[in-house]
Amino acid sequence: MRRMSLTTTTIIESFKLNLKACVREVAGKRKVFSASWQNKDVFVKVFIHPDSAERHWKRDVEGIKLFADNNILSPALLWSGKFPKLESVSNENAFGIILEAIPNPEPLSGKWEKTKDKASLVQKIIEVIAEHHNAGLIQSDLHFGNFLFSDGKCYSLDGDALQKFDKAPIEKAASNYALLTAQAEVIHENLFVDAIPKYCELTGFNEDKFSEYVHKSLMPLRKKRCHNLLKKIYRKCTAINTYNSPGRRSFINSKYDSPALRKCIDNPENYFPKDKDQLLKNGNSATVALIEVDGKELVVKRYNYNKNLKTFIRRFRKSRASTSWSNAFRLQNYGMKTPEPYALIETFKGPMVDHAYFIAEHIKGNDLLDVLSKNENKEETQLICQQMKDIFTVWKKCKIAHGDCKATNFIYHENEVYIIDLDAMQEMNSPTTFAKAHEKDLKRWMKNWGDSQNFTREMFS
Repeated sequence: MRRMSLTTTTIIESFKLNLKACVREVAGKRKVFSASWQNKDVFVKVFIHPDSAERHWKRDVEGIKLFADNNILSPALLWSGKFPKLESVSNENAFGIILEAIPNPEPLSGKWEKTKDKASLVQKIIEVIAEHHNAGLIQSDLHFGNFLFSDGKCYSLDGDALQKFDKAPIEKAASNYALLTAQAEVIHENLFVDAIPKYCELTGFNEDKFSEYVHKSLMPLRKKRCHNLLKKIYRKCTAINTYNSPGRRSFINSKYDSPALRKCIDNPENYFPKDKDQLLKNGNSATVALIEVDGKELVVKRYNYNKNLKTFIRRFRKSRASTSWSNAFRLQNYGMKTPEPYALIETFKGPMVDHAYFIAEHIKGNDLLDVLSKNENKEETQLICQQMKDIFTVWKKCKIAHGDCKATNFIYHENEVYIIDLDAMQEMNSPTTFAKAHEKDLKRWMKNWGDSQNFTREMFS
């Protein structure tokens, strides 16, 4: 989310509180501000929901006190109470807390992305989780955003979702551990599995039982997390901005929202080149153009509806642009590389889709057919082969079928394989249906290579 600059001030306990920027907002529920108070930097969390603000405020305060009472490192609570009515906080019944600002903070999510030694980072996180569970504390909404690193120390955040037990039951502790594991990319879940013996050593839980409970909970929790994410991308939230009007709906990834991008979604047709030879693709089913917005190269894909019965019926279903939009977030959720989704635009005539556009990052790379046919670098070829093996492994675990595994739908860029052309991709529940679709994907993938020994069928079994 973009930080919103503020100049709002108020008085808390005779000291001026200066709200600097809104750093996080859960629409209609709470806002988090960076601020200064009593000559020190602080963070202010304000609960604004007209019905539930007081309840969530009390729970958060109680949770913060539980951290402190159990010697779990957490930002100190400096003040809590009914929050003054301000321009940036319009609710008269808002409640707030002021927390100390941690010096040089690094969120776990950012640290996870940057670090190469993820195994060592997992060990540090596991030690903190073991502290929680030994104290009988369970964070029911456990995710990477609940942890902050500073000067080598790990701070626990968010007391609102904290439950207290005399001793954490092994089933709940294992489910909590699995929930944390589900935050990581599927390909890295083995790091958390490998850390189970260390965790059990710290907590005294039976390793076999604990491991059994974790494996039982993990995939359902992954699926639930993905399902919840895919509901959010079709409404206004921290990650998504919406711009809807009669007969039209548009969604923008809030990381890239700007006046220039909003101008583009208002009339994407203006951005297609008049010379059709300049199009990346000019097919019956889709038209694809390379455009520039805010100095960045983007790809806009318009899904065409031909004048026949089949495509007429398709107009009443979820558009292929919408499928690509959700599948881009799906792949990212499971830790796979795909061009960043920027926007989805759909126009309607009554219940019927009229036009649909998907805008995504342009990846400046070559498709795998081109790369591997010319590549004489054995190490790079091995890297690509391992990444493709990992992709099919993740798809198998998550029951995802791509639907069109030709080599040109995989782009190699800066030592990473990116998956494109997502409008036929599906995540399935039925093992039987998935097995057939997965086998079809594998056959199409192997068909790319003929007699080449870069890939063998056994690699993907």
